[in-house]
Amino acid sequence: MNAPRTVTALGLLLFLGPASAATFTVNSTADSGSGTLREVINQANASAGVDTIEFQFAGSAPWQIFLSSALPTITEGVSIDASTVPGYAGDPLVQLSGNSIGSGHGFHITASNTSIKGLSLINFPGDAIHIENAAESFVDECWIGVTTTGQRAGNGAGIHVLESNAVYIGSDGRNVITGNLGHNIELEGGLGSSPPVGGHVIENNYIGTRPDGSAFSIGGGSSGVVVNGSAENSIGTEGRGNVISGHGTDHAVSSATAGIRIIGEGSVDNVIVDNMIGVGPGGMQANGNGVGVIIGLGGIAVQSNNIVGLDGTNPDTRNVISGNALA
Repeated sequence: MNAPRTVTALGLLLFLGPASAATFTVNSTADSGSGTLREVINQANASAGVDTIEFQFAGSAPWQIFLSSALPTITEGVSIDASTVPGYAGDPLVQLSGNSIGSGHGFHITASNTSIKGLSLINFPGDAIHIENAAESFVDECWIGVTTTGQRAGNGAGIHVLESNAVYIGSDGRNVITGNLGHNIELEGGLGSSPPVGGHVIENNYIGTRPDGSAFSIGGGSSGVVVNGSAENSIGTEGRGNVISGHGTDHAVSSATAGIRIIGEGSVDNVIVDNMIGVGPGGMQANGNGVGVIIGLGGIAVQSNNIVGLDGTNPDTRNVISGNALA
């Protein structure tokens, strides 16, 4: 007679294998209920693995989602991909409006391995995207502070990256980040972090401009990119720089209306290359910032080795800084 077999808990786990990622579909533009963005974020948060949230709507683009309260915080890795809607060709066709939420951010992300793609985020009182204590996150092909029809509709701020590592903004498709009341992008480290957090890449974006890179008649927001206590960041990469223009045209000219501003203890080893700062995409049309680039301000400690341009003879590593009220 054969002895009875016993399956241990460990053996059962080995047999089942690791949990697999799931795909959830947003098919309703309502604020809550089945198939809504709010509901599928809750489902993804409850699911192990890096899940995918895709969008599939009936009818004609663009599609708008009006939120009445802040979305759930994203606590598990997830890819939120609105490029899956019919007719998508690189510009957002799905718009999230936070005009009625009272307080809070558009997306509040505390999980690593997240990505946001192909959305317009407008009128949120806080940050459109707030990434905190996370790593390996991506934002691509989003319009932040501008509607799907190209009209300015700013948020409290654009993208705020706080105490995180390796966030990539624009690496897989240009973002338009403009018209926000606060900084369009802020990379902020933790006070006294050792080593300082950072290692972010901002490339191939239009920051402070219209979606075609031209100037807004009322300006592109208060400031472009602010690095505050964050290290080893790349603002522009060789052949994939940003247009950072139009900041301060609707504000008093000051340090707060800079194209790029690097301040704070721990802001070390940052590199600024191949950007158009104060001009349009071709480098000919002026669209100035209050100030082009500021490194250090008013006695605030800034560490060494922040580099503006790597090789003046290589057009892919130098910057064009022109048209600003101050250099």
